Formats: sequence, structure tokens, C-alpha cells
Amino acid sequence: MKSIKFFALLLILSVCFSCNTNKKTDNSNDKVTGDMADKHKSEISPSSFIDIKWNLNTINGEVIESGAFVMFSSNENKVSGNSSCNNYNGSYKITNKNTVEFSPFAMTRMACPDMKTESSLMSILQETATLSLDSGILEISNNVSKSIATFKSDSK
Repeated sequence: MKSIKFFALLLILSVCFSCNTNKKTDNSNDKVTGDMADKHKSEISPSSFIDIKWNLNTINGEVIESGAFVMFSSNENKVSGNSSCNNYNGSYKITNKNTVEFSPFAMTRMACPDMKTESSLMSILQETATLSLDSGILEISNNVSKSIATFKSDSK
């Protein structure tokens, strides 16, 4: 009788542990699509976006044709570019996977007829943001994973 109770207890425990829904699985080959895709971007290697000129493509979904660009340098983590009117430079730091933080920028101070692109781009670059790279598009997202600026490379 003791052995039947022991066997029954063992059977119940094995069923309980085999039904654990918190098992960790490797889903690295799974592709997330739709609204959740932005929240599941994989970590990018700095070598995939450093020392490449990234031309501004969109800001908040609006296509921008201004000549603005950003370039991350491997030399002492420097960043430089053109904001559509003025040149800028500073430094950056990659932290916590793809999170990028920029130092305050030094800029030229020319006045241009349309300062909207410059104002928007520099505001974006002053925020702590997340970088992602997909199909030759460098994307800067804010802290809620909403794309706020995209850049295209001439070489990609």
C-alpha cells in the first residue's frame, strides 16, 4: 500500500513539473512581426554602423530630403554630421544593449531659411534613445520603441 501511495505521489509531481508554463526556450530564429516587432529588436554590433555616413531619411514618419546626416566614429566614440544647415560634433556612448547617449553637441551657428529639420533632428539626438539596424536602415527610437528617425547609408 505504501508503494502505491509513493508511486501516485511521484506521478502527480512529475505531471505538475512537466506542465510548467515558464519553460525557457530558444526562439532566436522566430521573427516577431506587427506592433510587437519594435519591442523585440536584437542587439546590433557597433561595427555595423560605425564609420559609415548615415543620411537622414525620415523624422516621425515624414520623409526628409535635406542633406542631413550622422556619422559615428570608431575614434574615441565621436559623432559628427550635418543637421541640414549646421555642422555638429560630440561624443556618444552605447549602454544597455542598443541604448545610445550623446554628449552635448558643438555646432556651427549659421542661419538658414528653414530650421525645422535641424531643430527636430537635434532634439532627437539630445535624447537617450535606442538604435536598431535592419536592411540597411539605421533607426533611432525613443524609450517606448517608437521610431523617431531613420537613416540610410550610401554604402548599404
